Amino acid sequence: MSLPRRTARPTPQLPRVRRCRATRGVVLATAALATAALATTLAACSGGGSGPADPAASGSAASADESAAAMGPDASAGADAGVVDPTAPSPLEAAWARIEGRAGLTLEDEVAEGRALAIAAQDAMAACMAADGFEYVPWLPEGPISGGPGIATLPEYAGLDPVERARQIGYGFIMDRRADLEDPVDIGVDPNLEIREALSDEGRRMYGEAAAGCSRGESAPEEVARFQDPVYVELQEDTARVEVAIWQDPRVVALDRAWAGCVADAGFPGLAQPYETINLVSERWEEWRRAHGSAPAAGAAELQELVDWEVSLAVADATCQADLDYVAAHRTVRDEHESAFVADREDDIAYLTELFATE
Repeated sequence: MSLPRRTARPTPQLPRVRRCRATRGVVLATAALATAALATTLAACSGGGSGPADPAASGSAASADESAAAMGPDASAGADAGVVDPTAPSPLEAAWARIEGRAGLTLEDEVAEGRALAIAAQDAMAACMAADGFEYVPWLPEGPISGGPGIATLPEYAGLDPVERARQIGYGFIMDRRADLEDPVDIGVDPNLEIREALSDEGRRMYGEAAAGCSRGESAPEEVARFQDPVYVELQEDTARVEVAIWQDPRVVALDRAWAGCVADAGFPGLAQPYETINLVSERWEEWRRAHGSAPAAGAAELQELVDWEVSLAVADATCQADLDYVAAHRTVRDEHESAFVADREDDIAYLTELFATE
């Protein structure tokens, strides 16, 4: 195959891509179902599910009574109906959904939109490579782009009380990854690998350079302008400040200290906030994978011990959250801060909603 002649080409216009849904707030054991279900949508987003560090959480653990006193008599106001849905949008999440055109979309809608955008990006990639004289076949892995829902979404677990679900599957994190090892998903083979390998050394180098340039692409000028709009930039920065204020609110600090003391008493010291549990599980999984990834069968016993450890941690976490009414108490403080902010910035939110609705 002869090398293509380099020619001038227009910069590809990649499809509009909305900002990834922000994972604001705390990762809760009681929200394990939502966390697992959102994995498909969120895996492509940069960053992760870690919350902000709480500078006050390193002190001595407060008792549950102290926490309740600090939260005040209205601490459980978010639980008037008896149940708090941690997956329901908070005031700020609802505001950003309005801005980005996601209001009313279901998880399935967002997953479908994400796949449509990925397909459009592959088509743009093929057109860009063709303009450089190279063949490129639009391709996506078979099945879900970033894996599918995990064990926590199965009907037999999804409807369980959080503590009982934790007893049966933990967070589902290690079980899901063990299942992937035992029955790996066949995602197919990228045909572009064969196309590239058929080239000479120089051809592969040129192909790689072209692919790198095309994969970067450029957004349309009006799209760039939206994200550089001073109102948009300022609202993002101020949103981050609100999130920090929530975590530093004395009521949340006391709540987290009480939770940390509770899980420490259950055998898991050193944790300051609930979101740290899944981070710790992920770290333990990565340790096991580095040690046994090339020969997983040899580490089967250690993997089962890791599953049992995750279950114990998840049970302690869910039990402590239930004892403290953590979800309702945290959500009450969160909604208080966010509602005030949204009311104060309603004009900016309306302006950005109209700006992003303009094609």
